Amino acid sequence: MKTIQIVKTKIFAFILILGLTQPGYAALVDMAEYQDWDGVEASISTEDINALQPDGMSALFWAAYYEETDMVSLLLDAGADASVQNRYGLTPLIQASITGNGEIISLLLDAGADANARTLQGDTALMNAAKAGTLQGVQALIEAGADVNARDSYSFQTPMMWAAAFNSAEIVRILGENGADVDARSAELIFSGVQQGGVAGDFPNGGLTSLHHAARENAIEAVEALLALGANPDILDPQGISPLRVAATNENLDLAKVLIEGGADINDGSLVDIMEIPYKRLAWQHAARNYDDQTTVEELTALMIEMGVDVDSAPDNATPVFSTNFVGDAGTKDQTALYNAVLGDRLEIVTMLLEHGANANSLNDGNTPLAALFNIYTGFRPPNAVNGEVADEEPTLEEKMALADLLFEYGADINAVIGTGGNILHQAASLGEDEIVGFLIEKGVDLSVKDDSNRTALDIASGVPPVGGEKPAMFGMPTPETPIYESTMAILTETMNVQGVAIEEYVAPPSEEGDEDSEEA
Repeated sequence: MKTIQIVKTKIFAFILILGLTQPGYAALVDMAEYQDWDGVEASISTEDINALQPDGMSALFWAAYYEETDMVSLLLDAGADASVQNRYGLTPLIQASITGNGEIISLLLDAGADANARTLQGDTALMNAAKAGTLQGVQALIEAGADVNARDSYSFQTPMMWAAAFNSAEIVRILGENGADVDARSAELIFSGVQQGGVAGDFPNGGLTSLHHAARENAIEAVEALLALGANPDILDPQGISPLRVAATNENLDLAKVLIEGGADINDGSLVDIMEIPYKRLAWQHAARNYDDQTTVEELTALMIEMGVDVDSAPDNATPVFSTNFVGDAGTKDQTALYNAVLGDRLEIVTMLLEHGANANSLNDGNTPLAALFNIYTGFRPPNAVNGEVADEEPTLEEKMALADLLFEYGADINAVIGTGGNILHQAASLGEDEIVGFLIEKGVDLSVKDDSNRTALDIASGVPPVGGEKPAMFGMPTPETPIYESTMAILTETMNVQGVAIEEYVAPPSEEGDEDSEEA
């Protein structure tokens, strides 16, 4: 028994001695972690100043972390290793850059710290200093030879991109003056199976320049600095989206104005994007950002018209993925500014666009501005709603009729073919909108027009389904029958009799199979 006890004692003593000699348990670094700076100072001459904790943290690391400038200086003077890296690849210099302490950055560089050391993710001290906005630190790092065009290993972002995104305009200027590429791009990413602009597929994202980053983050001063350095305001990302469209889709209208005044192409489709901005959310953002003189949608539209924008231009690309992922409803592809302005019931903007030549019959997926006005177009979306946002007050039918009269004044065709081959009356009848039906009759709509299923508006109000029948049942629920609107039927029947329009018994068009059989015969 005594022998066993002696063995246990010796093993314990060995473990104790072993533990005390391991760098992970040195008292100096532990005191630094718990900010016992008096203890650290008292132990500098007796303890291992470069002892490490298990994760590679040293006393100098902790002093930089807590921004203890005097202690950093004291430890460096005593021989602390300025280039030590912990298990994550961080150095005291990178740590000081993360906290944005320019004085400590300078001290570490003077002590020989590697200005281009990287973390395991490829971050450098300059990237973090640019992100933190420490002008002194950025200047010191550049003077020490830091690579101004270094890229991280996961998104390929540069110090310039970080400075731009965080609106550090002076740092943007210094980086540019020291050789930073103002038009460098981040990594291009591919989102698989994305539904965008009504089309499912693989869509690119990323590939952004510093100007794209600044436009997205509403970094106005950074944009001004980038433009002064010669950044290309019309450079496109992999989706074909310009910085101006990024600003528009992110509702940064003051910044969009800066880009426009800085020479950005105003015919890139951004006018359509601007029309998608819902008033309610924009007002909230202006209040949150505390703008003194916020640019309105009307003001920006007027500026673009003054500078010669093509009011009928439609973007070739749908709303960017990086916007739709957060905003919701995607798709400005092939839309016009007039269509979206009418959809939002924006009389002042509609008037401006029409007065400057906008086509009152422009189509969006087969729908006209007139159809959008009365909210009876295919692909239903609530009135005055964009990206899921609904205005506080919906315009009255009288206000909509006044806007319709404006469209008619500028040549809107009341009998234009929309949707499934009918005119706007077909859509109104399909919803039983008696007031709209009456208004359209008053304006001279053709009651004899038939849609692709050979139906008149009266047939539709009578419940005649489209060719092909009702939509298939979903989720095990029974399919509702095509509705019948008796009051709408009465209005249409009476008017057709008064106008002498023949009321014929409905006959479905020949089926495609029947056509094929006829051809074979």
